Amino acid sequence: MRVIGILLLSSCPLILGFCASANLKKKLQQTELIVVMISSIKQYICYEALTRDGIFCRLAEDEQYKALGFWQCDDISELVTKNQALVIDKPLKQKLMLFLNGIGSTDISGQMSHCELYSSMFSDSLSKLREEASQKQKLYCSLGSFAAMFVAVVLI
Repeated sequence: MRVIGILLLSSCPLILGFCASANLKKKLQQTELIVVMISSIKQYICYEALTRDGIFCRLAEDEQYKALGFWQCDDISELVTKNQALVIDKPLKQKLMLFLNGIGSTDISGQMSHCELYSSMFSDSLSKLREEASQKQKLYCSLGSFAAMFVAVVLI
Protein backbone atom coordinates (compact mmCIF):
# COMPACT_ATOMS: atom_id res chain seq x y z
CA MET A 1 0.00 0.00 0.00
CA ARG A 2 2.88 2.33 0.80
CA VAL A 3 4.44 1.70 -2.62
CA ILE A 4 1.21 2.66 -4.35
CA GLY A 5 1.06 5.88 -2.34
CA ILE A 6 4.66 6.70 -3.24
CA LEU A 7 3.96 6.06 -6.92
CA LEU A 8 0.87 8.24 -6.86
CA LEU A 9 2.56 11.11 -5.04
CA SER A 10 5.69 10.98 -7.16
CA SER A 11 3.71 10.93 -10.41
CA CYS A 12 2.04 14.30 -9.66
CA PRO A 13 5.13 16.48 -10.32
CA LEU A 14 5.92 14.43 -13.40
CA ILE A 15 2.44 14.98 -14.79
CA LEU A 16 2.62 18.71 -13.97
CA GLY A 17 5.88 19.02 -15.88
CA PHE A 18 4.45 17.30 -18.93
CA CYS A 19 1.27 19.42 -18.76
CA ALA A 20 3.28 22.66 -18.61
CA SER A 21 5.30 21.50 -21.62
CA ALA A 22 2.15 20.58 -23.55
CA ASN A 23 0.54 23.94 -22.71
CA LEU A 24 3.58 25.79 -24.05
CA LYS A 25 3.44 23.72 -27.22
CA LYS A 26 -0.25 24.53 -27.65
CA LYS A 27 0.48 28.28 -27.25
CA LEU A 28 3.08 28.00 -29.97
CA GLN A 29 0.73 26.13 -32.32
CA GLN A 30 -2.09 28.63 -31.78
CA THR A 31 0.21 31.59 -32.40
CA GLU A 32 1.41 29.96 -35.63
CA LEU A 33 -2.20 29.43 -36.62
CA ILE A 34 -3.04 33.08 -35.93
CA VAL A 35 -0.21 34.18 -38.25
CA VAL A 36 -1.61 31.89 -40.97
CA MET A 37 -5.11 33.22 -40.28
CA ILE A 38 -3.96 36.81 -40.73
CA SER A 39 -2.45 35.85 -44.06
CA SER A 40 -5.73 34.21 -45.10
CA ILE A 41 -7.69 37.30 -44.05
CA LYS A 42 -5.36 39.45 -46.10
CA GLN A 43 -6.05 37.27 -49.15
CA TYR A 44 -9.80 37.38 -48.55
CA ILE A 45 -9.68 41.18 -48.41
CA CYS A 46 -7.38 41.64 -51.38
CA TYR A 47 -8.57 39.04 -53.87
CA GLU A 48 -12.16 38.34 -52.91
CA ALA A 49 -13.18 41.73 -51.44
CA LEU A 50 -15.11 40.02 -48.66
CA THR A 51 -16.82 42.00 -45.95
CA ARG A 52 -16.04 41.50 -42.28
CA ASP A 53 -18.93 39.07 -41.83
CA GLY A 54 -17.93 37.24 -45.00
CA ILE A 55 -14.37 36.86 -43.74
CA PHE A 56 -15.54 35.51 -40.39
CA CYS A 57 -17.94 33.08 -42.08
CA ARG A 58 -15.18 31.84 -44.37
CA LEU A 59 -12.81 31.35 -41.46
CA ALA A 60 -15.50 29.59 -39.41
CA GLU A 61 -16.04 27.12 -42.25
CA ASP A 62 -12.34 26.30 -42.52
CA GLU A 63 -11.39 23.24 -40.47
CA GLN A 64 -7.87 24.56 -40.04
CA TYR A 65 -9.05 27.31 -37.68
CA LYS A 66 -11.33 25.17 -35.51
CA ALA A 67 -8.42 24.68 -33.09
CA LEU A 68 -8.64 28.36 -32.15
CA GLY A 69 -12.17 27.67 -30.95
CA PHE A 70 -13.53 31.18 -31.12
CA TRP A 71 -15.82 31.15 -34.14
CA GLN A 72 -18.84 30.15 -32.07
CA CYS A 73 -19.10 33.54 -30.29
CA ASP A 74 -21.20 36.49 -31.42
CA ASP A 75 -19.07 39.31 -30.06
CA ILE A 76 -15.36 39.80 -30.79
CA SER A 77 -14.55 40.59 -27.17
CA GLU A 78 -16.14 37.26 -26.16
CA LEU A 79 -14.27 35.59 -28.98
CA VAL A 80 -10.96 36.35 -27.39
CA THR A 81 -11.49 36.95 -23.67
CA LYS A 82 -13.99 34.25 -22.68
CA ASN A 83 -12.68 31.53 -24.96
CA GLN A 84 -11.32 28.59 -22.98
CA ALA A 85 -9.74 26.90 -26.01
CA LEU A 86 -7.49 29.90 -26.71
CA VAL A 87 -4.43 29.49 -24.46
CA ILE A 88 -2.24 32.32 -25.74
CA ASP A 89 -1.07 34.98 -23.28
CA LYS A 90 -3.21 37.98 -22.39
CA PRO A 91 -1.16 40.54 -24.39
CA LEU A 92 -1.51 38.38 -27.50
CA LYS A 93 -5.24 38.03 -26.85
CA GLN A 94 -5.52 41.81 -26.68
CA LYS A 95 -3.58 42.18 -29.95
CA LEU A 96 -5.84 39.59 -31.57
CA MET A 97 -8.95 41.41 -30.37
CA LEU A 98 -7.64 44.74 -31.72
CA PHE A 99 -6.82 43.09 -35.03
CA LEU A 100 -10.24 41.48 -35.38
CA ASN A 101 -11.97 44.73 -34.40
CA GLY A 102 -10.05 46.60 -37.11
CA ILE A 103 -11.15 44.32 -39.93
CA GLY A 104 -13.61 46.03 -42.24
CA SER A 105 -13.25 49.45 -40.68
CA THR A 106 -11.29 51.10 -43.53
CA ASP A 107 -10.81 50.81 -47.27
CA ILE A 108 -8.95 47.89 -48.84
CA SER A 109 -5.50 49.51 -48.71
CA GLY A 110 -6.04 50.44 -45.05
CA GLN A 111 -7.08 46.89 -44.24
CA MET A 112 -4.05 45.52 -46.08
CA SER A 113 -1.71 47.71 -44.03
CA HIS A 114 -3.66 46.71 -40.90
CA CYS A 115 -3.05 43.04 -41.74
CA GLU A 116 0.65 43.70 -42.46
CA LEU A 117 1.09 45.49 -39.13
CA TYR A 118 -0.51 42.72 -37.09
CA SER A 119 1.18 40.02 -39.12
CA SER A 120 4.57 41.47 -38.22
CA MET A 121 3.52 41.86 -34.56
CA PHE A 122 2.39 38.24 -34.31
CA SER A 123 5.44 37.03 -36.23
CA ASP A 124 7.70 38.76 -33.70
CA SER A 125 5.73 37.21 -30.85
CA LEU A 126 5.94 33.85 -32.60
CA SER A 127 9.73 33.98 -32.89
CA LYS A 128 10.02 34.88 -29.18
CA LEU A 129 7.65 32.07 -28.28
CA ARG A 130 9.65 29.59 -30.37
CA GLU A 131 12.80 30.53 -28.47
CA GLU A 132 10.99 30.20 -25.18
CA ALA A 133 9.48 26.86 -26.16
CA SER A 134 12.80 25.39 -27.24
CA GLN A 135 14.29 26.26 -23.86
CA LYS A 136 11.40 25.63 -21.51
CA GLN A 137 9.72 22.50 -22.88
CA LYS A 138 12.67 20.29 -21.99
CA LEU A 139 13.10 22.16 -18.74
CA TYR A 140 9.51 21.50 -17.63
CA CYS A 141 9.78 17.80 -18.40
CA SER A 142 13.14 17.51 -16.63
CA LEU A 143 11.97 19.43 -13.57
CA GLY A 144 8.88 17.26 -13.35
CA SER A 145 10.99 14.12 -13.56
CA PHE A 146 13.47 15.29 -10.94
CA ALA A 147 10.71 16.45 -8.61
CA ALA A 148 9.04 13.06 -8.97
CA MET A 149 12.28 11.29 -8.12
CA PHE A 150 12.86 13.61 -5.16
CA VAL A 151 9.39 12.93 -3.77
CA ALA A 152 9.89 9.19 -4.21
CA VAL A 153 13.26 9.25 -2.43
CA VAL A 154 11.93 11.39 0.44
CA LEU A 155 8.94 9.11 0.95
CA ILE A 156 11.05 5.94 0.88
